[in-house]
Amino acid sequence: MTLKTLRNLLLAAIKLALSGLLIWFITTKIDIGSALVHLKDLSAVIAIAVVAVIISGFAVAGYRLRPILGMFGERCSFLTGFQTMWIGNFFGQALVTFLTGDAVRIWWIMRLGIGLRVAASAILIDRAIGFIALMVLVLLA
Repeated sequence: MTLKTLRNLLLAAIKLALSGLLIWFITTKIDIGSALVHLKDLSAVIAIAVVAVIISGFAVAGYRLRPILGMFGERCSFLTGFQTMWIGNFFGQALVTFLTGDAVRIWWIMRLGIGLRVAASAILIDRAIGFIALMVLVLLA
């Protein structure tokens, strides 16, 4: 067994252990029976609408990432932008703070061969655009 294979196996074991620990922690802190009772009262139409709105939000954010990276002379497909936002939001929700989601987005963009400075700048600009859009909505309300 090579050192690289051993390292990959060790990393996989650590990830599996951490995932198991997180699942155990979550299941001991949540009253699953109570959650299931509330889910029974949820209309299927409303549930589908909520999922559609969430997915469309990721789609808009993924599409928005394309021209932002384009400002730096980099290219990004719609699917990559969508995946970047989806994965970043998962980690932003699952872990302690939104900063983890942003760090994952930056890392995901860097996997495309884009440098750290451009990736971080793109996410910061995306955050600024989102903030400005929210402020416009507040002013219109």
